[in-house]
Amino acid sequence: MYFRLVFAIFLSAGGILYAQPMQYSARTLHAHNDYVHEIPFWSAYYHNFGSIEVDVFYVQNRILVAHEASELDPKRSLEALYLDPLKECLRKNQGYLDSDTTRKLQLMIDLKTEGASTLDALVKLLHRYPEIIKSKFIQILISGNKPPVSTFPNYPSFIYFDGNVEDTYSDKVLSKIAMLSGNFAEFAQWNGKGVLTLFEKHRLDSVIGRAHALGRRVRFWNAPDGINAWYQLMQLKVDWINTDLIETAATFMQTLSDREYLPTEAPYACYVPMYRNDGAVSRVKNVILLIGDGMAMPQLYAAYTANRGALNVFNMRYTGMSKTSSADSYITDSAPGSTAFATGIKTNNRAVGVDPKGRPVRQLPAILKEKGMKTGIITTGDL
Repeated sequence: MYFRLVFAIFLSAGGILYAQPMQYSARTLHAHNDYVHEIPFWSAYYHNFGSIEVDVFYVQNRILVAHEASELDPKRSLEALYLDPLKECLRKNQGYLDSDTTRKLQLMIDLKTEGASTLDALVKLLHRYPEIIKSKFIQILISGNKPPVSTFPNYPSFIYFDGNVEDTYSDKVLSKIAMLSGNFAEFAQWNGKGVLTLFEKHRLDSVIGRAHALGRRVRFWNAPDGINAWYQLMQLKVDWINTDLIETAATFMQTLSDREYLPTEAPYACYVPMYRNDGAVSRVKNVILLIGDGMAMPQLYAAYTANRGALNVFNMRYTGMSKTSSADSYITDSAPGSTAFATGIKTNNRAVGVDPKGRPVRQLPAILKEKGMKTGIITTGDL
């Protein structure tokens, strides 16, 4: 009796997989404390942010932009840094924010001085900008030192408020609340590395789910700010991704589709092994060696993730590892990799069937032929 050795060479590509729960883009980014950047408003605007935050103080009958009272500068007014630029955008684009006629923008104004008086002054100022307050593409959202909740319905129709994710509101008040925010640190002590604990995730899921049930968007301030954190926040279905990193976050969102995969079909049903021959002593009939080109653990786990945590190769009871880096490089290419499989000898990159000095080496098909065994090679690529 003989056994056959079949070489099957498959070409595969690997990549990072991420199945996100909803559609994210730069339009779902919130520019936290936007005014501290070198170019307030315009940087976030040109990076397509959907929400921009500005802190204001009402001093000497003027509304000035700053984070602390000690930073106040008469030249940095709300009009100069935000309202005039917004007005310019609307006029330049015939009432739209830019050439994309679907774009909308949330301008969140955080009141740093006493709520009622500051908001009254702000409303008076906004009435000087009819293009803004009448635009269906701009939403003015008030945060910070807000006036008493009971007075929210008394303000003009163009004024909305930022609520608290844990508070309960009457229907009348809720109609004036466009977003629910929370201090991330009150729900999780996570530093942005690794993943959230199950307890923290459940707490966040609960408040986010409650907000969504009310039809309100969610934002967390004081949250970790970085790529891994943004992924976690997206998986939690947080609507506004709070960030201080305008360019980095915008680039991350713009290239998101290049680094993610969203399955559209049902998972592939894996074969269920019975392990009937495990431990049995019998003659081997056939040996099949499958070589996946460019396939290692990252690619296997990519396929495993894409198929929702199921892969035939992971159902094998016994597995091993083979290191096939080339003789002259830490990272191999296909030729020396296949040579290592077929001969047991490592060679240089761009070399096949020879040793590092270029001398031909015997390959398995030739060795097995001498023993009277039949072999075959199947490839999905060129041979």
